[in-house]
Amino acid sequence: MSDFESLLEQMVPGGAGQDDPVFPRGLDLQPRGILGRGGDGVVFRAYDPILDREVAVKISRPGGGARAREALLYEARLTVKIRHPAVLPVHRVTASDGQMVVVFALAPARTVQDALHDARRGTEWRLDARLSALSACTSALARAHSLGVVHGDVHPGNVGLGNNGEAYLLDWSGTDLHAAGTVSGHVGFAAPERLKGDVADRASDVYALGALAFELCTLKLFRPRRTGEPLAEYVDRWRDAAPPHLGDLSTVMAALVGNALDSNIENRPSAAAFLEQVEALRTGRSTRERRSKEATQLIGHSRGRLHRYIQLSKRIVQEQTVVTVQRSKVPGHAPVAQKSGLWAAEDRVHQLRIQRSSAWVDSTEAATRVLTLAPQGHPSRQEASRVLARMWWERMLESEQDRNDVDAIVAERWVRTHDDGTYIRALENAATLDLDVEASGATVRLLRIETQRRIQVPVLQRTQAAPLIQCPLEPGSWLLQIDAPGKSTTQFPLFLDRLEQHRVSIRMFSEQETGEGGIHIPAGRFKMGGDPRARQPLDPCEPWLPDFFIQRTCVTVADWLAFLNDLSVEEAAPRVPGEAGLFGASTQRYWSHDGQRWHLPPGWDPQWPIFSVDLSDIQIYATWRSQKEGRTVRLPTEEEWEKTARGADGRAFPWGDFFDPTFAHMRESKPGSPQPHAVARYPVDTSIYGCHDMAGGMRELTSTYFDEGQLVIRGGTWGDDGDDLRCANRAGLQPTFRYGFISFRLVADEPCPRAK
Repeated sequence: MSDFESLLEQMVPGGAGQDDPVFPRGLDLQPRGILGRGGDGVVFRAYDPILDREVAVKISRPGGGARAREALLYEARLTVKIRHPAVLPVHRVTASDGQMVVVFALAPARTVQDALHDARRGTEWRLDARLSALSACTSALARAHSLGVVHGDVHPGNVGLGNNGEAYLLDWSGTDLHAAGTVSGHVGFAAPERLKGDVADRASDVYALGALAFELCTLKLFRPRRTGEPLAEYVDRWRDAAPPHLGDLSTVMAALVGNALDSNIENRPSAAAFLEQVEALRTGRSTRERRSKEATQLIGHSRGRLHRYIQLSKRIVQEQTVVTVQRSKVPGHAPVAQKSGLWAAEDRVHQLRIQRSSAWVDSTEAATRVLTLAPQGHPSRQEASRVLARMWWERMLESEQDRNDVDAIVAERWVRTHDDGTYIRALENAATLDLDVEASGATVRLLRIETQRRIQVPVLQRTQAAPLIQCPLEPGSWLLQIDAPGKSTTQFPLFLDRLEQHRVSIRMFSEQETGEGGIHIPAGRFKMGGDPRARQPLDPCEPWLPDFFIQRTCVTVADWLAFLNDLSVEEAAPRVPGEAGLFGASTQRYWSHDGQRWHLPPGWDPQWPIFSVDLSDIQIYATWRSQKEGRTVRLPTEEEWEKTARGADGRAFPWGDFFDPTFAHMRESKPGSPQPHAVARYPVDTSIYGCHDMAGGMRELTSTYFDEGQLVIRGGTWGDDGDDLRCANRAGLQPTFRYGFISFRLVADEPCPRAK
């Protein structure tokens, strides 16, 4: 037999059952089968009825002679000498029929090799439990090395695992106190010098520990064997091969494993030093050091992404302005070629929003990871909290802008969690209001807007005499009801930002000045556009409008009837509501004339909103109405219409942000076929100023240009669905046509003149 063949024989010792010894009868033990076979002995499983426990009984092979008996006795003495929790103790030693018999504590049936096999198939085996097993083996080996003992055969199959995860380094039969190991270790874990025939020593044991650590940390095979590969070829392939790639390991683990697997024996640590590194890794000392370093790097990345987020936010504002300008220049009917600039601007905004969202996620993820990595007291933790507070603050403001209450509440909770005091003042301190009323003896009722049963309602907080100076109010939506002798009650809604110092002067008017059926809309700013669910809304903005006066309802059929009856038949006839033919030409009048007055057909309600009239009809009516009131009245701009409908806080509907078909006149409000309805019959569909039917009933014409030949129409109709009633919706209409779903209301810039 060649030296190489002899080495292979030593690596896979013993035949299967060729000269198994007979279990001795005088041990007072009951055999329960063979656990394993080795070169010098056979291990039986047995039951001890006296102590009611199972034990392992190792018996020397009959054919092994004195050498086998001495090896077994040596293993028993060595085990007693090591005395370590991870080394199974010896219960007794005896001789029987010329064989040496050693009774050991029964090794666990499950080994690390079994656990690794299961883990590779998906069974959970936590890293801390794996490192605990590695630590126990390393500790036992360090103890043995301190006594001059080399194990020589460290591999997963020689590490038993107890029911509670405790580990035991098994099979010390290959050790030799006087000469370093004479039995080669497992091929898959043997050091390169062992594969070349060198005897086992402390360095080769540490190499085997490194190989064991590799498998425990990565759950991969240290030296995988090809299918059908002969053992000789397997050994020859790995004899001079480099250790496996350690890229899957953390920096600390890679250093631990890599040092033990160094091909230079002198560079390998001792078992005691290896144990210290394992313990540092297992108990977290090395992890804390690594995490501290990683946290410092991450917080730098997080700050950088925060800076990027801020830059992108500014650019989005700039680019959105470009989009707004481009939209104003390019009508909807323009050829596609003319829209390239608009589309490019819209695409830039879209990409910037994606980049900004990515920056937000990157920054918050990095800062959150810092909080999980950095130990208490580390400076990066405080910086991470500041970054997170800022990022969640930005998210809160964005959600509030979108009227997304759920996300805003969540974001505010995170702001409070991470804030160091920077934002708490803005969150908890009041805004202030300076209010001057241009009327003597005025009192102000301050009402906080609250949502009750899906409707925003004003709830009285207190009443004060005007003027108000540095009046503290919580941020949010408010309604001021102002009364003064000889004046109509003025409704002044406002929305206060955090820490805002709001200053306003209110003009008040008498009922006569306001005009019959009119409402005074006080001068001031309001939130316009920006509803993400609306159709073609304006970009969010906060324009300021001067005082104006608007009709409480649309012009009614009764109003129009009075108008026509005040004209001559010849003047009135073209203005009678009727069907519109091709290109808006009138083909049929709905109303009839009896020679003296115009009359409504059966089924028409005088309180319906007027419809089926065109822009020229409306202009003539406005002229007639102006003469009656003594002031100029006109169609409202879309800004005036939207402020009247939404108030100051940018709500989706006149009553708030929730919708129900019973709140306004629309397709599902009542059973049966949809049809027109009298004005002011849906009290919920009333704006905060007191104007009716600004969500449902009829769409309303404004004087604002929409597209070539078209004016903006606002509001929803009796035949629309819920989202069609959102106050920020915009559409265009050719005003020379007559439509059965279009009505209007008028506004005036000045009060009615006082009676002389």
